[in-house]
Amino acid sequence: MDVKQMETWLVEQVSAEPGLLDARLIPADQVPTAHWVRMKCRYGCPNYQHKLDCPPCSPDVEEFRKVLAEYQWAAVLKVVGTSPGPADGLLLKMELALCKLGAGRALALSARSCGACTPCQRTAEACPHPERIRPELSSLGIDTTTLIHKVGWELIPWTDVPPKPEDVWLVSMLLID
Repeated sequence: MDVKQMETWLVEQVSAEPGLLDARLIPADQVPTAHWVRMKCRYGCPNYQHKLDCPPCSPDVEEFRKVLAEYQWAAVLKVVGTSPGPADGLLLKMELALCKLGAGRALALSARSCGACTPCQRTAEACPHPERIRPELSSLGIDTTTLIHKVGWELIPWTDVPPKPEDVWLVSMLLID
């Protein structure tokens, strides 16, 4: 699958999927990673040590950088913020579609942790749906703020008044070979 085919496919997905608001394709080596991002997970996120797709269960920044180096492209996805996570099917559906189109190593990375089970079983052996688990972007050290600027999107401003649910969106990603 060449870059033009991927871009065309992404445009078609945005048109066809109501949960997908926009998609941008960037070279995988331009995905920004930083160790401080995982520190924010460790000190401040309630999912730390409680979810299979979050630290310390997820790969660390160095391991993820090695994996990232094996990919050519990253499709950065703007998804509806009310989406419940990778278990909702959109990311897995897109990952499978890419595999069928010849990008067999396609890998979805989620905007948030799975959320399918409460509490999370925290091991692949105990998880009732291990095929649906995908790492959360921050858990891998992906600096989503820098990524959002890199693809040309505007951040949702921080205010004391919560935004309306329809105004919230999250960033997910597909790694494509």
